[in-house]
Amino acid sequence: MRVQVLRVFPEPTLRVRWDTDSVYLTGPGQDDRKGRCAVWIEVSPSLFPHEHEGLKYVRERLPEKSYWAWSNFTLVTGRRQVPCYEVDLLVLAPSGLYLVELKAWTGPIRPAGPTEWWIDRYRRKPNPIGEVQRKAQVLRGRLERANSKRRVKIPWIIPAVFLHNQILRCHLPKVDRAILFSRDDVPGAGLPGIMSTLTSDTHREVTPRQAQRITELLEHVGITERRRMIGNTYELGDMVNRGPGWQEHLAHHERYPQETRRIKLYYTAHTAAPKERARLDDAADREFQLRLELTHPGAVTAMDCVTTDFGPALVYPFDRGARRLDTILDARDTAHAQLSTEQATLILRRIAEVISHTHGCRTTHAGLSPRSVFVLGDEDPTVQVTDWQTASIESATSVLGGTSHIPDLLAEEARLYCAPELFRDGPHDRVRADVFSLGVIAYRLLGGRLPGTAEQLGEQLSVDGGLRLDRPDVPSDLTDVIFKATQADVNKRLDNVEAFLTNDSWAHPADATPGTVLKNRWRIARRLGSGSCSYALLVEDLTAGGARRVMKIARTVDHNDWITRETATLSALDHPGITKLILGPVSPHGDLKAAVTEFTGEETLDAYLRRSGPLSGNTLRTWGAELLAAAAYLNDKGVAHRDIKPANISVRDPAWDGHHLVLFDFSHSDVPPNAISAGTSAYLDPFLCPRSAHTGIPQRRTTPSR
Repeated sequence: MRVQVLRVFPEPTLRVRWDTDSVYLTGPGQDDRKGRCAVWIEVSPSLFPHEHEGLKYVRERLPEKSYWAWSNFTLVTGRRQVPCYEVDLLVLAPSGLYLVELKAWTGPIRPAGPTEWWIDRYRRKPNPIGEVQRKAQVLRGRLERANSKRRVKIPWIIPAVFLHNQILRCHLPKVDRAILFSRDDVPGAGLPGIMSTLTSDTHREVTPRQAQRITELLEHVGITERRRMIGNTYELGDMVNRGPGWQEHLAHHERYPQETRRIKLYYTAHTAAPKERARLDDAADREFQLRLELTHPGAVTAMDCVTTDFGPALVYPFDRGARRLDTILDARDTAHAQLSTEQATLILRRIAEVISHTHGCRTTHAGLSPRSVFVLGDEDPTVQVTDWQTASIESATSVLGGTSHIPDLLAEEARLYCAPELFRDGPHDRVRADVFSLGVIAYRLLGGRLPGTAEQLGEQLSVDGGLRLDRPDVPSDLTDVIFKATQADVNKRLDNVEAFLTNDSWAHPADATPGTVLKNRWRIARRLGSGSCSYALLVEDLTAGGARRVMKIARTVDHNDWITRETATLSALDHPGITKLILGPVSPHGDLKAAVTEFTGEETLDAYLRRSGPLSGNTLRTWGAELLAAAAYLNDKGVAHRDIKPANISVRDPAWDGHHLVLFDFSHSDVPPNAISAGTSAYLDPFLCPRSAHTGIPQRRTTPSR
């Protein structure tokens, strides 16, 4: 058998003619002669050895007549929700038109939930069936539109997943095996052979006339060369997430293949509407610039931004052990995995800590959902919150980098977790929108079932007010928090996420469980919050009659130096407007260092302003004078705070003369003066940090792509 391999597509000087059983190639080098051979168009070269082997297996076994194949191309959909699809192989045969997805997975394959499979006992992979079916539907739709004059009937496109590894055993249920195929020489795989299917002559669905027309139409449906390289550095792999106007792929470093990243591509080049292009560009800008704002280890931000032919591409770190929360919940719902109440509450607490920290940095997410949360570990899980394209940075007078079309940037599944008011025009309380999303996540984590769409959820909330969880193993005060957090009426909703952190019925890590006594002296009351290098506990000093203190503990031993330096700074300060050091550094748990300071009040200035609104004239003058006095004292001492903001100012519990302000968190005080980006940008000197006139945030750095 002979296969004519063409490397360029479309080739303007190459023409194809068909007769009943043969292909004619006319053009340079063809001599207008009849070729009894299959034609294989390699739209893009294969960069991966395993993919090359799978394509080679099919190419070498195609019959010598009436077959046409296209490999490795991008299908531009023209849709905002999914701008393009990557297609491994399209085969036009007398028996039909086949869209083939190649997978080199080995070993036994078993279900791991409705959206995942177990591969080789140890690895989880997304179930590819739904994705390849969607690709087939989109391609047929594109062909139908290109065939506007109805010159030929477009056949159904048959989706197929070709598992081409020779070490394969399929243990999936029958419904999942309907479009799965293996090599024809691996009968033990339990699947039909791909070539016996492609070359079947039991029926003829495509006539030569249809075949000729289809090959012509494929030149006009949006088939382009697959862009595998990003920034001359990363080779794109499988798509793992998507939303309107963007897709996320795994990618491998060209020089160091073991280095894996997540690449988020914004497809601005394939968007015709100028407003849509501007909206996606702004989303990429927002998401990239947030790396300057968010320092919490649980808030994952982009490492780099690269300009590509498609649009901006954001480079994210990737942890192989991380699993997206929605896949964990789907697996639990189908009894393919277990998630205890203790694990669920701990995951929820970790998410709440991240969001609480970002709110303290005047940043809101506004698109929080299980799709934007990755979970690492089982016994003591940590979380990574991502997908910040809907985020905003608030200042005292405006919102920088926000968008008024939040749901339009989210995947359909994520919209279910959006606060109802975000679907309406007008200004929104984004903090309470995050509270709502966190409440819905809590409801799902603890076993609640949600309706299928955001509209159905809105109808349910209009009747019930909020989501009421009916689980006997979940504490009633926690179910009350969820109900209050998911109120449809934003004015009745909880005004911050602190209730998720201060609820004492929650499970907690072993080193911070309420009631635990550390070093026979410090009894933990609750966790107050966390930062990039430490977390804060409210403790009772048993040697001082149970006096309440704040214990700031390093996250890891690598952060002990931060605690030591902050303790040294505080030990030299003595002012009523500055938190007072009680003891430190101490080692209350293992090798971790901690600083113990006075507890000045239950509320920060940030929380106070959100609850009470603008200050009165008298209060403004009094508190302003107190802050200026504290700043003047620090100046006299030669100490710079470097991160003064409402979240780092405590409202001292009222004494005989009322409330007073106290400045805390001196972890940035020893940052070098030339580090002008240190701190929270909404409160930085605007003359030291040039900002984009369009978005109000710093310009992004870009590098050219290959």
